Amino acid sequence: TKKIAPTLWVALRRRKLVEYLPNEVRQHLFNIYLFNTLKNMDFKKQTTEVVRQLNSIGIEPILLKGSASLFVKTFDDPGSRMMVDLDILVPKKSAEECWNALGFLGYLPIKDSLDLRVDYQGNHHHLRPLYRPGKCGTVELHKDVLPTSAARILPTQLIWERAEAINQSGIVMSVPSPTHRVLHNLLHSSLINQTYVRGQISLQSLHELAMMQNLYQERIDWETIWQLMDKNGQTEILRSSLYLTNRLFGSPIPNRIDPTFSSAIHCARTRLQVRWSWLDQLVERIFWFSTENICDRYHCNDRFWSVTKGRIRFAGHVSCKYTSRAFNWIKQHLYLLYSSGIIIAINSAQNL
Repeated sequence: TKKIAPTLWVALRRRKLVEYLPNEVRQHLFNIYLFNTLKNMDFKKQTTEVVRQLNSIGIEPILLKGSASLFVKTFDDPGSRMMVDLDILVPKKSAEECWNALGFLGYLPIKDSLDLRVDYQGNHHHLRPLYRPGKCGTVELHKDVLPTSAARILPTQLIWERAEAINQSGIVMSVPSPTHRVLHNLLHSSLINQTYVRGQISLQSLHELAMMQNLYQERIDWETIWQLMDKNGQTEILRSSLYLTNRLFGSPIPNRIDPTFSSAIHCARTRLQVRWSWLDQLVERIFWFSTENICDRYHCNDRFWSVTKGRIRFAGHVSCKYTSRAFNWIKQHLYLLYSSGIIIAINSAQNL
């Protein structure tokens, strides 16, 4: 995928295999890598400016996800990881003040898109994203590390308690502990982005997990991760993610978290969905009717009858849509048959 293209270029270059690529492919990968490297340099500069501004009002933020990788050498090459935004955790009680403070740097709030309207004023885990004209990506100031659905596994308070401070370029900030960085990666990809239930492979997330395993090694408390996942009934997500990372990137599987038969089945399923696009499309259509999708589409609660009514309503919408397509297809082909019949009749008459 495009998100992993810079990583692929770095890996091929390190193994001195770039010269064996076709010229067009080599140039394309290099262009993506070069652009991403320049973009990450801009992201790092933005992060420094944002943190300095937050420090000026007494806030020492925590860098999350890709933002942390800009200051903690997670990857061999700074251009490896592709990013689209900066995720920064600030104290919930000071979140609005921090958000307003970035306005002095020229940051502006993004507008709602027509197809996705998020209630940033409600209980959303981060404030409305900010962007600065002429700069890459957006800045997301988080009140909480994760949405409510995953926050019970990794509470924000735990992140604050175990964060590790770093001091670079005269600014003060922190990153989550190695254990929490790994757990955040697992939860965000598998649970929030639903790659596990959808049978999808997030190469970028799995590669980052492998890199963090290589970076932190014994500093990762796998027992704590297991206990937090087990307490919330999500151990199979943990097993399957580690098994996939092992199969794709050769990363070691921690002791006492051995893969199960279900982990192997999940791995086989993800590969089949990559190989057979129709299977992936079928799974996607099934998830059209998921509780989360119905609630987002019709702004209803997640109670049984509300979701059921939403599903019936959506089923009617889908039926009308595909019935209309089928009718148009039949009408188009009948017209073609009719036109062909006229042409044949005219030719026959001319021959007579």
